Amino acid sequence: MTRAIPHSAVSAIGRGRAAVDPTTATSSNGRSAWLSVAAASAGAGFIHLALGPAHLGELGALGFGFFLAAGLQLGWAALAVAVVLGFAGQSRSRPLASLAISGLAINAAVLAAWAVSRIAGLPAGAAPWTPEALGTPDAVAGLFEGAQVLGLVAWLRGWRPSPPVRSRALSAVGAAIAMTLILVGTVVAVLPSEARHAHADDQAHGHATLSEQAEVHAEH
Repeated sequence: MTRAIPHSAVSAIGRGRAAVDPTTATSSNGRSAWLSVAAASAGAGFIHLALGPAHLGELGALGFGFFLAAGLQLGWAALAVAVVLGFAGQSRSRPLASLAISGLAINAAVLAAWAVSRIAGLPAGAAPWTPEALGTPDAVAGLFEGAQVLGLVAWLRGWRPSPPVRSRALSAVGAAIAMTLILVGTVVAVLPSEARHAHADDQAHGHATLSEQAEVHAEH
């Protein structure tokens, strides 16, 4: 003869399962982790967007890949924020799983293209198939992309941040710190690059002016 489980016990079991449900992102820790990953994707996207015009001039049509990468990374970040903040206390594993897989595919592809450009070079530019030097902007973007890939792989394999005591305040502070670091890294990556391009243009213009002056003096 089996004993009926009280309704209160069933409710408690249900609440316990919901609390450890590996597919939920409704906890403050889960939201903070996803928002940090989205911020990393946005940081890499802004770097690619800022560097797009210069590489478009250097690589021709292949330079549009920077704008494509920027659009995919920024779009994914916006979608991730919209989905995570729109949970309204419900566990929806399918949207998160799809987001994780798509984000992993996007950033793995961008990282692979970056690795090829640094190891074998690209089939365009002044010296095709010549490995490019590692610079600050691409290093920071690669760091953001690598962190996002690792985070999404960990999430797909079942890792979840366990909520400590006062997890809401702690996770909010952690997310704020992560997003601040990503923002600072993005600014540091973009501004020096733009300054270097401007400095290089000024140097090229200065060399051209000196050359013209030398030719004028030679004629006289």
